[in-house]
Amino acid sequence: MGRCTGTRAGWRRGIWTLERGDSEHREFGDPAAGIPGAPGSRHWRAATKSSGRARNPAAGTGDARAPGRGTPPGSSSAPGGVAAASLHYIGPRKRSRRRRKRGGRAAPWVQRRGPRMEPNVRFWITERQSFIQRFVQWTELLDPTNLVVSIEKIEKSRQLLLTNEDAFTHDLEDRRVQEAWKRSLSTVHPDNSKLIPVPFRPAALLPFTAPMIFLSMLSVKSLKSLILPQVSFYTYTTAFNIVNGNASYNRRPHESLLLGTGVIASSSFFGLLPHLLQMRLNNMLLKKALPIIILTHISAMNVVAARSLEPIRGIEVMDKEGNVMGYSRRAGTKAVKDTATSRIVLFGTSAFIPEVFSHFFIRTQFFRQYPWSLWTFKLSCTVLVMGLMVPVSFSMYPQIERIQCNKLEKEIQSATEETELFYNRGV
Repeated sequence: MGRCTGTRAGWRRGIWTLERGDSEHREFGDPAAGIPGAPGSRHWRAATKSSGRARNPAAGTGDARAPGRGTPPGSSSAPGGVAAASLHYIGPRKRSRRRRKRGGRAAPWVQRRGPRMEPNVRFWITERQSFIQRFVQWTELLDPTNLVVSIEKIEKSRQLLLTNEDAFTHDLEDRRVQEAWKRSLSTVHPDNSKLIPVPFRPAALLPFTAPMIFLSMLSVKSLKSLILPQVSFYTYTTAFNIVNGNASYNRRPHESLLLGTGVIASSSFFGLLPHLLQMRLNNMLLKKALPIIILTHISAMNVVAARSLEPIRGIEVMDKEGNVMGYSRRAGTKAVKDTATSRIVLFGTSAFIPEVFSHFFIRTQFFRQYPWSLWTFKLSCTVLVMGLMVPVSFSMYPQIERIQCNKLEKEIQSATEETELFYNRGV
């Protein structure tokens, strides 16, 4: 059984191509096999003249919304079709990009991803996991060894997932497949299939942010000693949110740079504000609680501001086969909202519990004998709590979330008959 593919030139022209078992590409058809050539060519006209079919592949299907849905030549119902190969039309890339509408408007035809669907997207769509299953999955993906895995190993893992059909059944008994999924899910972005930079992979969040939170929550008299921890913390979290956010919409590098700079400056300013107020407060409970409250709210607002382009421009929504149905602002808003909620749980709990434990620790006899042990105890407690809360916060919502089609824009509802669609929430 053959498989449809297309060369780079063929993709631009929107031609029909056929890949047989010997990887032979045919552009002009095979008269002996009854396969017509490219739409508009003399072979195509000769094959379709007798049947009266239009040159548009969707003609005769009665569906004007998605021309790609028509029965392609070469199928069992097409004139001169053969059962030994399968064909489908790949529309021209430039035209689809030019006509594609953002902000909740569906594309004029459905963008087909075909059998080469991104493995990470396929994994999260087909794996209907509960919270506990997602938690166990994230404990494996947050393994620090995923930060030092070589590019060669990642490429081999990706090739295995792309070429091995059994890999898509998630056969956990196969150690090679299990390791391939672990490397792919922890290092490759599901939207653009690009490698995530090592400092911003999910496994790097704990070792980078735990010391910063510890230093930010220290009660010091000098404001200068707090500027560097605050700026470092919000610089890293802003970059982490942008890199691991949804990447399906078009954005230019300078837009991300300007947006990130503004978010870092504003977050650092508001992060230092409670420490300025702390110096003038006499209430001990308020002095301890105010930094935690401000840290929690700013962490959530940091996500909203860093990914503010997603609700404005919309993100891709797709069906279970990976076919993109359009760009939705409502899905982008929900993705940012859910991620911000997970950050509230993560950083709020990671800052609150060490403060509570430290409050009781300073009352012990051990602290009176060794006052310096408070810093060691508080840092250890922060690392342990964050080590538990990072997989918990990542598991609160699926990586690829489901959304009911009736909750999306009308343009997207008219482009599909599916009851639920999928989108990448981000990390």
